[in-house]
Amino acid sequence: MNRQMKRWFQGAIFVGFTGTPLLKQDKEMTTEVFGTFIHTYKFDEAVEDKVVLDLKYEARNVPQRLTSPELINDWFDAQTRSLNSSQKALLKMRWANMEKLMSSEGRKRGIVFDIVKDFGIKPRFISGRGTAILVAPSIYDACHYYRMFQQTPLGPHTALITSYQPNHNNISREPAGSDERYKFDTYTQHVLGSGQTTKQYEDEMKRRFIEEPENCKLLIVVSKLLTGFDAPSCTYIYLDNELHDHNLFQAICRTNRLDGADKDYGHVVDYKELFKDVQNAIAVYTSDQLATDAQGDDGNVILKDWKAEGKAQLDAAHEA
Repeated sequence: MNRQMKRWFQGAIFVGFTGTPLLKQDKEMTTEVFGTFIHTYKFDEAVEDKVVLDLKYEARNVPQRLTSPELINDWFDAQTRSLNSSQKALLKMRWANMEKLMSSEGRKRGIVFDIVKDFGIKPRFISGRGTAILVAPSIYDACHYYRMFQQTPLGPHTALITSYQPNHNNISREPAGSDERYKFDTYTQHVLGSGQTTKQYEDEMKRRFIEEPENCKLLIVVSKLLTGFDAPSCTYIYLDNELHDHNLFQAICRTNRLDGADKDYGHVVDYKELFKDVQNAIAVYTSDQLATDAQGDDGNVILKDWKAEGKAQLDAAHEA
Protein backbone atom coordinates (compact mmCIF):
# COMPACT_ATOMS: atom_id res chain seq x y z
CA MET A 1 0.00 0.00 0.00
CA ASN A 2 2.85 2.38 0.83
CA ARG A 3 4.47 1.87 -2.57
CA GLN A 4 1.14 2.27 -4.39
CA MET A 5 0.33 5.52 -2.57
CA LYS A 6 3.76 6.90 -3.43
CA ARG A 7 3.07 6.17 -7.09
CA TRP A 8 -0.30 7.90 -6.89
CA PHE A 9 0.86 10.94 -4.91
CA GLN A 10 4.38 11.66 -6.13
CA GLY A 11 6.09 14.36 -4.12
CA ALA A 12 3.61 14.15 -1.22
CA ILE A 13 4.72 14.03 2.42
CA PHE A 14 3.63 10.89 4.28
CA VAL A 15 3.35 10.61 8.07
CA GLY A 16 2.73 7.21 9.65
CA PHE A 17 1.90 5.95 13.14
CA THR A 18 2.73 2.50 14.50
CA GLY A 19 2.59 0.84 17.88
CA THR A 20 5.34 -1.72 17.18
CA PRO A 21 7.69 -0.75 14.33
CA LEU A 22 9.64 -3.47 12.53
CA LEU A 23 13.33 -3.29 13.43
CA LYS A 24 16.59 -5.17 12.89
CA GLN A 25 15.13 -8.63 13.49
CA ASP A 26 12.75 -8.26 10.55
CA LYS A 27 13.58 -8.72 6.87
CA GLU A 28 12.40 -5.24 6.00
CA MET A 29 12.67 -2.52 8.63
CA THR A 30 10.02 0.15 9.04
CA THR A 31 12.63 2.85 8.42
CA GLU A 32 13.60 1.26 5.09
CA VAL A 33 10.00 1.53 3.90
CA PHE A 34 8.78 4.74 5.52
CA GLY A 35 11.94 6.66 6.45
CA THR A 36 13.31 7.82 9.80
CA PHE A 37 11.27 8.35 12.95
CA ILE A 38 9.94 11.83 13.74
CA HIS A 39 9.27 10.97 17.37
CA THR A 40 9.31 7.84 19.52
CA TYR A 41 7.66 6.94 22.81
CA LYS A 42 9.30 3.84 24.23
CA PHE A 43 7.92 1.06 26.40
CA ASP A 44 9.94 1.99 29.49
CA GLU A 45 8.81 5.63 29.14
CA ALA A 46 5.17 4.53 29.10
CA VAL A 47 5.73 2.43 32.23
CA GLU A 48 7.45 5.36 33.97
CA ASP A 49 4.56 7.66 33.01
CA LYS A 50 2.12 5.07 34.42
CA VAL A 51 0.33 4.80 31.08
CA VAL A 52 0.84 1.02 31.10
CA LEU A 53 2.09 -1.47 33.68
CA ASP A 54 5.48 -3.11 33.81
CA LEU A 55 5.75 -6.80 32.95
CA LYS A 56 6.66 -9.62 35.30
CA TYR A 57 8.20 -12.70 33.67
CA GLU A 58 8.11 -16.23 35.08
CA ALA A 59 9.39 -19.39 33.43
CA ARG A 60 7.64 -22.57 34.53
CA ASN A 61 8.73 -26.14 33.97
CA VAL A 62 5.66 -28.35 33.86
CA PRO A 63 6.22 -31.97 34.98
CA GLN A 64 4.66 -34.81 33.02
CA ARG A 65 2.88 -36.04 36.15
CA LEU A 66 1.60 -34.24 39.24
CA THR A 67 4.31 -34.98 41.78
CA SER A 68 4.03 -32.02 44.15
CA PRO A 69 1.55 -32.56 46.99
CA GLU A 70 2.41 -29.05 48.20
CA LEU A 71 0.88 -27.50 45.05
CA ILE A 72 -2.22 -29.65 45.39
CA ASN A 73 -2.61 -28.79 49.08
CA ASP A 74 -2.17 -25.06 48.37
CA TRP A 75 -4.93 -25.16 45.77
CA PHE A 76 -7.24 -27.28 47.95
CA ASP A 77 -6.74 -25.10 51.04
CA ALA A 78 -7.50 -21.94 49.03
CA GLN A 79 -10.65 -23.46 47.58
CA THR A 80 -12.02 -24.84 50.86
CA ARG A 81 -11.28 -21.93 53.17
CA SER A 82 -14.97 -21.08 53.64
CA LEU A 83 -16.47 -24.60 53.43
CA ASN A 84 -17.71 -26.92 56.15
CA SER A 85 -16.41 -30.45 56.64
CA SER A 86 -18.99 -32.21 54.43
CA GLN A 87 -18.45 -29.73 51.61
CA LYS A 88 -14.68 -30.22 51.92
CA ALA A 89 -15.10 -34.01 51.72
CA LEU A 90 -17.18 -33.68 48.52
CA LEU A 91 -14.64 -31.35 46.92
CA LYS A 92 -11.79 -33.65 47.97
CA MET A 93 -13.44 -36.54 46.12
CA ARG A 94 -13.91 -34.41 43.00
CA TRP A 95 -10.32 -33.20 43.27
CA ALA A 96 -9.03 -36.79 43.44
CA ASN A 97 -10.77 -37.51 40.12
CA MET A 98 -9.39 -34.30 38.64
CA GLU A 99 -5.87 -35.12 39.83
CA LYS A 100 -6.07 -38.55 38.19
CA LEU A 101 -7.28 -36.94 34.96
CA MET A 102 -4.51 -34.35 35.01
CA SER A 103 -1.80 -36.96 35.53
CA SER A 104 -2.84 -39.12 32.60
CA GLU A 105 -2.07 -36.93 29.62
CA GLY A 106 1.38 -35.51 30.21
CA ARG A 107 2.54 -32.01 29.62
CA LYS A 108 -0.73 -30.41 28.47
CA ARG A 109 -2.55 -31.74 31.50
CA GLY A 110 0.19 -30.28 33.67
CA ILE A 111 -0.31 -26.87 32.10
CA VAL A 112 -4.08 -27.08 32.57
CA PHE A 113 -3.55 -27.95 36.24
CA ASP A 114 -1.06 -25.11 36.63
CA ILE A 115 -3.52 -22.55 35.26
CA VAL A 116 -6.43 -23.92 37.30
CA LYS A 117 -4.22 -23.69 40.39
CA ASP A 118 -3.42 -20.05 39.62
CA PHE A 119 -7.12 -19.24 39.39
CA GLY A 120 -7.53 -20.73 42.85
CA ILE A 121 -4.72 -18.82 44.62
CA LYS A 122 -3.89 -15.59 42.75
CA PRO A 123 -5.62 -12.54 44.31
CA ARG A 124 -6.70 -10.99 40.98
CA PHE A 125 -8.36 -14.25 39.95
CA ILE A 126 -9.95 -14.89 43.34
CA SER A 127 -11.51 -11.42 43.33
CA GLY A 128 -13.09 -12.12 39.93
CA ARG A 129 -11.44 -9.03 38.41
CA GLY A 130 -8.60 -10.81 36.62
CA THR A 131 -8.58 -12.80 33.38
CA ALA A 132 -5.95 -14.64 31.35
CA ILE A 133 -4.98 -15.73 27.84
CA LEU A 134 -3.43 -19.09 26.97
CA VAL A 135 -1.50 -19.07 23.67
CA ALA A 136 -1.51 -22.55 22.12
CA PRO A 137 0.91 -23.68 19.39
CA SER A 138 -1.77 -24.74 16.88
CA ILE A 139 -5.54 -24.82 16.34
CA TYR A 140 -5.56 -28.54 17.11
CA ASP A 141 -3.73 -27.91 20.40
CA ALA A 142 -6.08 -25.04 21.23
CA CYS A 143 -9.06 -27.38 20.71
CA HIS A 144 -7.37 -30.04 22.84
CA TYR A 145 -6.77 -27.53 25.63
CA TYR A 146 -10.36 -26.33 25.40
CA ARG A 147 -11.72 -29.87 25.87
CA MET A 148 -9.43 -30.44 28.84
CA PHE A 149 -10.53 -27.24 30.54
CA GLN A 150 -14.16 -28.34 30.19
CA GLN A 151 -13.34 -31.03 32.75
CA THR A 152 -12.18 -28.46 35.31
CA PRO A 153 -13.92 -25.72 37.34
CA LEU A 154 -12.77 -23.22 34.69
CA GLY A 155 -14.69 -25.00 31.93
CA PRO A 156 -17.84 -22.84 31.90
CA HIS A 157 -15.68 -19.70 31.93
CA THR A 158 -13.27 -20.70 29.13
CA ALA A 159 -13.54 -19.60 25.50
CA LEU A 160 -11.79 -20.77 22.32
CA ILE A 161 -10.95 -18.19 19.66
CA THR A 162 -8.98 -19.23 16.58
CA SER A 163 -9.14 -18.72 12.82
CA TYR A 164 -10.85 -22.10 12.33
CA GLN A 165 -14.20 -22.18 10.49
CA PRO A 166 -16.04 -25.52 10.71
CA ASN A 167 -17.19 -26.68 7.29
CA HIS A 168 -18.85 -30.06 6.58
CA ASN A 169 -17.41 -30.15 3.06
CA ASN A 170 -13.84 -29.88 4.34
CA ILE A 171 -14.07 -32.97 6.51
CA SER A 172 -16.28 -35.21 4.34
CA ARG A 173 -13.30 -37.33 3.30
CA GLU A 174 -11.36 -37.08 6.52
CA PRO A 175 -10.92 -40.40 8.37
CA ALA A 176 -12.26 -40.78 11.89
CA GLY A 177 -9.71 -39.69 14.47
CA SER A 178 -7.93 -37.21 12.17
CA ASP A 179 -6.86 -33.78 13.41
CA GLU A 180 -9.34 -32.09 11.08
CA ARG A 181 -12.25 -34.09 12.45
CA TYR A 182 -11.11 -33.38 15.99
CA LYS A 183 -11.17 -29.63 15.32
CA PHE A 184 -14.53 -29.87 13.56
CA ASP A 185 -16.07 -31.92 16.37
CA THR A 186 -14.67 -29.56 19.00
CA TYR A 187 -16.34 -26.55 17.43
CA THR A 188 -19.63 -28.19 16.46
CA GLN A 189 -20.11 -30.31 19.60
CA HIS A 190 -18.39 -28.34 22.38
CA VAL A 191 -17.98 -24.69 21.38
CA LEU A 192 -20.78 -23.33 19.19
CA GLY A 193 -24.40 -23.20 20.26
CA SER A 194 -27.22 -24.38 18.01
CA GLY A 195 -27.34 -22.17 14.92
CA GLN A 196 -24.53 -19.98 16.24
CA THR A 197 -21.80 -18.79 13.86
CA THR A 198 -18.15 -18.52 14.89
CA LYS A 199 -18.36 -14.73 14.55
CA GLN A 200 -21.36 -14.54 16.87
CA TYR A 201 -19.60 -16.78 19.37
CA GLU A 202 -16.32 -14.86 19.24
CA ASP A 203 -18.01 -11.45 19.51
CA GLU A 204 -19.91 -12.57 22.61
CA MET A 205 -16.88 -14.16 24.27
CA LYS A 206 -14.74 -11.07 23.64
CA ARG A 207 -17.48 -8.88 25.08
CA ARG A 208 -17.69 -11.03 28.21
CA PHE A 209 -13.92 -11.10 28.58
CA ILE A 210 -13.81 -7.29 28.51
CA GLU A 211 -17.05 -6.40 30.28
CA GLU A 212 -17.82 -9.46 32.44
CA PRO A 213 -14.51 -11.01 33.57
CA GLU A 214 -16.30 -13.28 36.03
CA ASN A 215 -18.19 -14.91 33.14
CA CYS A 216 -15.25 -15.34 30.75
CA LYS A 217 -12.02 -15.86 32.66
CA LEU A 218 -9.76 -17.61 30.16
CA LEU A 219 -9.29 -17.20 26.40
CA ILE A 220 -7.49 -19.95 24.48
CA VAL A 221 -5.99 -18.56 21.27
CA VAL A 222 -3.30 -19.29 18.68
CA SER A 223 -2.65 -15.99 16.92
CA LYS A 224 -5.95 -14.09 17.03
CA LEU A 225 -6.39 -11.34 19.65
CA LEU A 226 -2.64 -11.06 20.26
CA THR A 227 -2.54 -7.66 18.57
CA GLY A 228 -4.93 -4.76 18.94
CA PHE A 229 -7.14 -6.48 21.52
CA ASP A 230 -7.38 -4.53 24.78
CA ALA A 231 -9.03 -5.99 27.86
CA PRO A 232 -7.93 -4.22 31.08
CA SER A 233 -8.92 -7.27 33.15
CA CYS A 234 -6.30 -9.43 31.36
CA THR A 235 -3.58 -9.95 33.96
CA TYR A 236 -1.78 -13.16 32.89
CA ILE A 237 -0.67 -14.53 29.56
CA TYR A 238 0.44 -18.18 29.44
CA LEU A 239 2.80 -18.89 26.54
CA ASP A 240 2.82 -22.37 25.04
CA ASN A 241 3.64 -21.10 21.54
CA GLU A 242 6.98 -19.93 20.14
CA LEU A 243 6.41 -16.26 19.35
CA HIS A 244 9.25 -13.94 18.37
CA ASP A 245 10.15 -10.26 17.94
CA HIS A 246 7.26 -7.80 17.53
CA ASN A 247 4.68 -10.62 17.55
CA LEU A 248 5.92 -11.70 20.98
CA PHE A 249 6.09 -8.13 22.25
CA GLN A 250 2.53 -7.37 21.18
CA ALA A 251 1.28 -10.61 22.72
CA ILE A 252 2.77 -10.07 26.17
CA CYS A 253 1.51 -6.48 26.18
CA ARG A 254 -2.08 -7.77 26.23
CA THR A 255 -1.55 -8.00 30.00
CA ASN A 256 -0.23 -4.56 30.91
CA ARG A 257 -3.30 -2.33 30.62
CA LEU A 258 -4.25 -0.36 33.74
CA ASP A 259 -7.18 -1.78 35.72
CA GLY A 260 -7.30 -0.46 39.26
CA ALA A 261 -4.94 -0.54 42.21
CA ASP A 262 -5.13 -4.34 42.60
CA LYS A 263 -3.39 -4.87 39.24
CA ASP A 264 0.27 -4.02 39.70
CA TYR A 265 1.93 -5.89 36.79
CA GLY A 266 1.21 -7.71 33.59
CA HIS A 267 2.29 -11.32 34.21
CA VAL A 268 3.99 -13.43 31.55
CA VAL A 269 4.13 -17.17 32.29
CA ASP A 270 6.43 -19.02 29.90
CA TYR A 271 6.13 -22.78 29.27
CA LYS A 272 8.33 -22.73 26.12
CA GLU A 273 11.67 -21.45 27.45
CA LEU A 274 11.33 -18.13 25.62
CA PHE A 275 13.33 -16.14 28.17
CA LYS A 276 15.83 -14.75 25.66
CA ASP A 277 13.10 -13.96 23.16
CA VAL A 278 11.04 -12.11 25.77
CA GLN A 279 14.14 -10.27 26.95
CA ASN A 280 15.09 -9.25 23.42
CA ALA A 281 11.54 -8.29 22.43
CA ILE A 282 11.27 -5.86 25.34
CA ALA A 283 14.82 -4.63 24.79
CA VAL A 284 14.03 -3.63 21.22
CA TYR A 285 11.25 -1.30 22.30
CA THR A 286 13.28 0.33 25.07
CA SER A 287 16.52 0.73 23.11
CA ASP A 288 18.18 3.23 20.82
CA GLN A 289 16.92 1.29 17.80
CA LEU A 290 13.97 3.64 18.13
CA ALA A 291 16.16 6.73 17.76
CA THR A 292 15.50 8.94 14.74
CA ASP A 293 18.23 7.28 12.70
CA ALA A 294 17.40 3.76 13.96
CA GLN A 295 21.11 3.07 14.38
CA GLY A 296 21.54 2.79 18.15
CA ASP A 297 22.69 -0.03 20.38
CA ASP A 298 20.89 -3.34 20.52
CA GLY A 299 19.63 -2.49 23.97
CA ASN A 300 19.23 -4.83 26.89
CA VAL A 301 16.63 -5.48 29.53
CA ILE A 302 17.65 -5.11 33.14
CA LEU A 303 15.83 -7.87 34.95
CA LYS A 304 14.60 -6.64 38.30
CA ASP A 305 15.01 -8.58 41.51
CA TRP A 306 11.32 -8.72 42.43
CA LYS A 307 12.07 -9.29 46.13
CA ALA A 308 14.20 -6.15 46.18
CA GLU A 309 11.56 -4.33 44.13
CA GLY A 310 8.86 -5.39 46.57
CA LYS A 311 10.91 -4.30 49.56
CA ALA A 312 11.52 -0.91 47.95
CA GLN A 313 7.78 -0.47 47.45
CA LEU A 314 7.12 -1.54 51.04
CA ASP A 315 9.73 0.91 52.35
CA ALA A 316 8.23 3.71 50.24
CA ALA A 317 4.73 2.92 51.56
CA HIS A 318 6.06 2.84 55.14
CA GLU A 319 7.85 6.16 54.63
CA ALA A 320 4.67 7.72 53.19
